Formats: sequence, structure tokens, C-alpha cells
Amino acid sequence: MLDIASRTVFAVWVAWSSVYAMRAGLFTSFLGYWGVGAAAALVLLPVGDAMYIGWLASVGSSPSVLAGWPSRGVGGKSSIAA
Repeated sequence: MLDIASRTVFAVWVAWSSVYAMRAGLFTSFLGYWGVGAAAALVLLPVGDAMYIGWLASVGSSPSVLAGWPSRGVGGKSSIAA
């Protein structure tokens, strides 16, 4: 019972985070919708763990993560070339 409850709470958090990251422009539509699907599969399907790990790996290897998040460096200049 505790396993189902914890998976449900975690899946809601993953789905909510994916949607809001997509709205803020941090995720592409593909990654956002895949995150919602992986969250639903985490609760409903036996392969949900694999889908979540695949989504997490794709988020970690996305160009925005590999290039560095937009941030302000010395002198207020962005670290990403425009």
C-alpha cells in the first residue's frame, strides 16, 4: 500500500514538474509530454520504471543541459552565446 502511494505522489510531482518546466521553456514539448507519460506509466504499467529512467537520461543529455543553463556571468553577460 505504501509503495503505491509513494509512486503516485512521485508521479504527480514528475508530471507537475514536466509541465511547468515546459511552460517556462526549460523543456521542449517532447520532453514535457514524455515526462507526463513516464509519470503515468510509473504508476500504471510494469515498465514505468524503464520509461522514467529513459526520460531522465534524455533530460540529462538534452542540449540545454550540455551547453549549460542560461546564467549571468561576470559583468552581467550571459554564459551562452546569442
